[in-house]
Amino acid sequence: MSSFGSRFLLCLLSGSVSSLALSAPWIDPGNIRMRHSLQYLADQGVVNSPVSTWPVMWSGVINGLNVSPAAAASQEYAYLQFERNWQTSEGGSGDIQLSGATEATLVRGFDAQPRDEAAATFGFEYIGEKFAGRLEYSTVSNPSDGEQERYDGSYLAATYGNVVLGAGAIDRWWGPGWQSSLILSNNARPIPSIWVSRKDTRPFDSDWLCRLGPWQLILFAGQLESDRAIPDAKLLGARFTFRPRTNLEIGLSRSIQWGGKGQDQSLSGLADTLMGDSNQAGQQDLANELAAVDARYSVPLGAGALAVYGQVAKEMESGGLFKQNLNLIGTDLVTHFGKGTQRWFVETGDTQVQSSDSTKYGVAYTHNRYQSGYYYNGRNIGPSYGGDARVATFGVMQFFENGHNLSVVYSSGQLNKAGKSAIAETDPGVQYFILKSNDKLSQVSVSYEMPAFGGALRLRSEFADKPIVINGQEQEQWQGFVDWTYRF
Repeated sequence: MSSFGSRFLLCLLSGSVSSLALSAPWIDPGNIRMRHSLQYLADQGVVNSPVSTWPVMWSGVINGLNVSPAAAASQEYAYLQFERNWQTSEGGSGDIQLSGATEATLVRGFDAQPRDEAAATFGFEYIGEKFAGRLEYSTVSNPSDGEQERYDGSYLAATYGNVVLGAGAIDRWWGPGWQSSLILSNNARPIPSIWVSRKDTRPFDSDWLCRLGPWQLILFAGQLESDRAIPDAKLLGARFTFRPRTNLEIGLSRSIQWGGKGQDQSLSGLADTLMGDSNQAGQQDLANELAAVDARYSVPLGAGALAVYGQVAKEMESGGLFKQNLNLIGTDLVTHFGKGTQRWFVETGDTQVQSSDSTKYGVAYTHNRYQSGYYYNGRNIGPSYGGDARVATFGVMQFFENGHNLSVVYSSGQLNKAGKSAIAETDPGVQYFILKSNDKLSQVSVSYEMPAFGGALRLRSEFADKPIVINGQEQEQWQGFVDWTYRF
């Protein structure tokens, strides 16, 4: 390994910079340095595997490696190798995370942030040859959804050939956006689910289908909470991603809210829903359906890279027609100034539903039957800013050679242009992160992460140009949080 790589790993071994990347058969969303490293190596042609479906399977990353001497000397490859050695080692491991915040924040991105004011989390994980599992317990002070004790992050998983079967509550992120995903993000708490996916993303053997390149498929069925307009509704999700070229990744996603108390939960009803026959013209829609297409195209620029990406999501109307667009578009650039690496990005998200001739307010992430909307425990399952919003974000992330991270993100836009909410708030014990009025917001956040006290310490501060009122409660203009993670 290069002298740089050796210095970098020594720094990491003294205290990992990754406060979220705990051992698992996959790479969880929420760790911005891991996301940057994986995306950079994919843009350079080093990792030939889809990297926009999180969690990302370690097997696909490892088997898709094509390491050049230049890549082997990079801090991104050194960090990937460090986390690979830690996370994929068979046996048991544990972690402790302590976090505190002045208050829960509204706007959240890929980089994980505490969803509540204070929490203590304890986790133990075991990785075997065919089986893996994690038990994670959190106790929360002043929880926004009334649940003081949680088991988010717990799972059981097994492999059979190239198939992974799992059950648990794990975070997900579908799409190329750094600030938002229009269909599935880590904004809301993880939904208890069962799922199946590929372990390795190797291409098809067929002479024709192999042109799709490496590919991943994930299917899940999740259970939403009981305190909803339709209690115990289900969330079904599917995503197919492929890389026909080393610099192009395409993703196709679909999610469906279906079933629940008093609804048709028969196999025939499920089959109709999966075939797109649940929303028939002339009758009330029987399922809340959302579909999305996304793509990312990159161009290496020496040791850097430039990319453009986008995501289009559509609400499914009666008659099975997809007419209503939600849009996300962005670009990012990797540079190497000084002793470190920078990633710059600009991203705009528009969740105002656009039909053929007008803008429709009060439609995105709502539904005439599933009146609790596309929400789980008070937060949107997709973008944190919800529907009827138009938000632009500029961010820069600095990854230092000594393992420290610095990021500055500025967001500005208009939230809830409808000026009202169509979401049924059925649980008085839950704080719904939903605006009731038309608001403009400009917000800047600064975060710094470093090894400290044998673990990883992360500090973050946010400032908004004016207070935002959420359900009659005015949020502070200044917000801050700190978390510390120790792995053993």
